[in-house]
Amino acid sequence: MLEICESPIDFSLPDYLTCTNADPASCDYVSLSDYTGKVILLSFMCIRCGWCWNWIQHMQQIQNDYETNPDVQIVGVIYNYNDDSDGIHSGPVTKDWIDEKLASYGISISFPLLMDGPWIGSVSQQYLGGFSGWVGFPWSFVVSSNFLITNKWHRLSTTNGEPICFDSGDMDDSEYFVRHRLDDLQDDRLAWDTVLVLDYSGSMNTSVTIGGVTQPKIDFLREAASTLLKVWKDYALCEDRIGLVYFKNHAYTDGSLIPILPGSNVESAIGDIESQIADDCTAMGAGLATGLDILETSPHSRFVILFSDGMQNRNPLVYVAEIHHDGVVCLERHIDNIGPADYPDSLTTLCGPDGGQSDYSGTLPVVLEGIDVPIHTIGIGAYGSWLDMLNQISLASFGQFNTAEAIWPDLKEFFLETLVELYRGSSLQVVAKMYETLDDTQQVLTFHLNKSVKKATVILSWLGKENPLTFKLRKDGHPISLRHKVVNDQTYCFATIAFPHYQKVRTIFQTFGLKHTHPSALAPTELYQPSLFTTHHGESIRPDGNWEIFIEKIFPDEQTSVPFHLMVLADDTMLEYTFDFPKEILYTGEVIPLAIKVLENGKPIEKLYSAEVVIHRPTVALGNILSKYKIKGTYPKAEGTTEDFYPVAQKLELLMQDKEVVESLKKVERDSLNLQPSWKTKKEKRKGAKGKYSGFFNNTSVPGVYRLDFKIKGVGNQSGIFERIESRTVIVKSRPDRKATELTGIYKERDKRALVTFAPTDKSGNLLGPGYSQLIQCTVKGKPLGKVTDKLDGSYQIELRVPSKEDLKRIKVDICILGEKIFDGILGTLLGSSKGDIKKS
Repeated sequence: MLEICESPIDFSLPDYLTCTNADPASCDYVSLSDYTGKVILLSFMCIRCGWCWNWIQHMQQIQNDYETNPDVQIVGVIYNYNDDSDGIHSGPVTKDWIDEKLASYGISISFPLLMDGPWIGSVSQQYLGGFSGWVGFPWSFVVSSNFLITNKWHRLSTTNGEPICFDSGDMDDSEYFVRHRLDDLQDDRLAWDTVLVLDYSGSMNTSVTIGGVTQPKIDFLREAASTLLKVWKDYALCEDRIGLVYFKNHAYTDGSLIPILPGSNVESAIGDIESQIADDCTAMGAGLATGLDILETSPHSRFVILFSDGMQNRNPLVYVAEIHHDGVVCLERHIDNIGPADYPDSLTTLCGPDGGQSDYSGTLPVVLEGIDVPIHTIGIGAYGSWLDMLNQISLASFGQFNTAEAIWPDLKEFFLETLVELYRGSSLQVVAKMYETLDDTQQVLTFHLNKSVKKATVILSWLGKENPLTFKLRKDGHPISLRHKVVNDQTYCFATIAFPHYQKVRTIFQTFGLKHTHPSALAPTELYQPSLFTTHHGESIRPDGNWEIFIEKIFPDEQTSVPFHLMVLADDTMLEYTFDFPKEILYTGEVIPLAIKVLENGKPIEKLYSAEVVIHRPTVALGNILSKYKIKGTYPKAEGTTEDFYPVAQKLELLMQDKEVVESLKKVERDSLNLQPSWKTKKEKRKGAKGKYSGFFNNTSVPGVYRLDFKIKGVGNQSGIFERIESRTVIVKSRPDRKATELTGIYKERDKRALVTFAPTDKSGNLLGPGYSQLIQCTVKGKPLGKVTDKLDGSYQIELRVPSKEDLKRIKVDICILGEKIFDGILGTLLGSSKGDIKKS
């Protein structure tokens, strides 16, 4: 049988509608290639199959709605199946035979109905041949250009992700899928190639407890990646491809890009993700470089989604390099090997004297600024300079960066929002996000869709495999049929529905006794027998308005409270919006400029009822905690923590086991900023500013991760009332201040060493904290000198060789950290007084 996305076979058959008499020579012949450039519904039916004549009525309903559309063509092919137990075929379909059938069922058609021969050697056998078991008449294909999609699988989800068969008897639902696949294929985007680069290092085996559920972080990653791929399947093109890279000590991949469709490919990719084991160190640079290598020859739009929960410690490293061009210093993000002499002391301790080398053998260095591949990074549980590096990677490649301390539900939400970011400017948008706890057997929530939404995906996730949930939808008092649309998994389920959701009043005949019965098993009289007419009651459900979602426990007697997360995505090509926020590193005390602009069919919407940004800001600086907090008690060795872990990582691992520390880091304050129309002000009266709402947030005294929830509500002339919400991440860092940072020193005359100690502090009094020794530079006469020691309490010590006390009065020293100069002057004035008095040991 032809599979999804295979090229269709061309053929030529006589068209029943053009026959002037019983002689086949009186009929015009039609070829599939006659309809090149059109989207084609191609249905194969057996003349002895009652369900096929039922489906012909649905085809005519589709024909009635699309007959004026020059881009869509409906085509039926009807053939003759065997009617004897010995497999003898009784010959080709004839005009008289079709006349008799149409009259018997009271059907008239206006679409081409092509007359095929007997099964052996027929066009039908070419398309359906090799199918094992029940052929399941009718069987339909939707053809676009040179790509072929069967009605056994659509972008829209089916029961448990499995194909829907027309022989299920649910012809209305089959028609629903076909109609929306026809719509999909008339207006599609360009193809994408995307590589998931996933952290499978040992720290991912560390267990976390959320809502009473304890499991390793790697399980949350597998679940998030699985959800991403399954939802993506509902929106993918035949040409879309996915690649997988896992990194720990080395990067692991088969190097291939496989099509997301057919759906079995997604299941295979998920199986691969679930089979990998987390252990060892973190070769993030090797993983990222490997992902970029896979995409190097791709002719499609290219993306990388990079996830990591912590530090990188294996060559090649991703780092910020200082590049000198004609006396100008430029900062570039590189992937490259760092030799033992340049390797930070802490990482040398961790990975050995060679700096910890992965087996990546590709071409280095890789300059991220010039790769033309957006890298979307996700950090969960990453801290300090490691978190900053993920942000730097996204900044260099114009990607999106998201991070949080809580792995659930943020990890899954970030993966799905990254999918939305891939669709930026195409269609996919976030309508609603809700985090609740189900205490009773049922909870009802609401969300709003606007009238230009083409599809909506509702995704429900929960904590705990033992307490599964499900959901139902209702619109305007009408329950929405989700038959064949819900995909279930152990900790999540979702459904994608397209609009209009067809539940119209129809009169469609059904035949007696055909459900679950193979046509060849019936007597000829049964095959010809129509039933009484059956009316299917309902109406066409459209998207605009308030929707109710009923969250329910599958086991209603279960008394356990179940935390759950709900996310609603909308496919809407009419609306387009941009959220403007800083794309560079910010420092404490600096304002965060924010703006929203919404377009409808390319024109700005000037009336927004609400343009709001909710800012989740940290209340405590991680640098202060790492510097001052005393570890209480004795903790068991954390899994993944070894003697090789360098001290900052070990201290952080232990702190993360202290509930007080964890709770203090999670504690955030929420501020709300209402954005105002800015295009009317003199400053903003310029081209492109119309419809822009903007504002400034200035409460940035604490360094850390600032999460921005952009929320908009408005009305478009064509799209109607709409609501959207998306989240972004901004990192605010401590920038050491010269006046706030106190330096002290001592000269050890016996060892001829000068020791300078300081705790980098910003203007708000925040300590930079440990872990930045490699970013501290001491220069003497323009040359880097001195050994830097991280004392792990927020302070650092620089050791300089000084032959004599007299030299202290002549040596000029510059001390910089993160590019900020915190001292420049004579070493003697630093160690003693301006008169050159020297403290001795």
